[in-house]
Amino acid sequence: MSRPSRSPHLKRDLPRLLQSRSWPLPNLQDLEEERELDLIPVKEVVLFPHLIIPLMVGRERSVRALERALEAERGLVVVTQKDPSQEAPARRDLHS
Repeated sequence: MSRPSRSPHLKRDLPRLLQSRSWPLPNLQDLEEERELDLIPVKEVVLFPHLIIPLMVGRERSVRALERALEAERGLVVVTQKDPSQEAPARRDLHS
């Protein structure tokens, strides 16, 4: 039995498809006022702009940060931590 064929053009067309679904990303230099955003450190995950992936949030501080961002209808910052064994990473423990 043969396997179902995948679209032969998926690899070629995927970047175009992702770009066609645009979400505005703010340019931090264009912001007129300072904004305070909540930050969620994640373990062993790399996020890319315009890519939708499930995000597992389990630490109490991260859950509260996510809830605050949702309530205020504002964005939040998601940063990968350097050492996934740390439960309370400091700023120096995060990739920048």
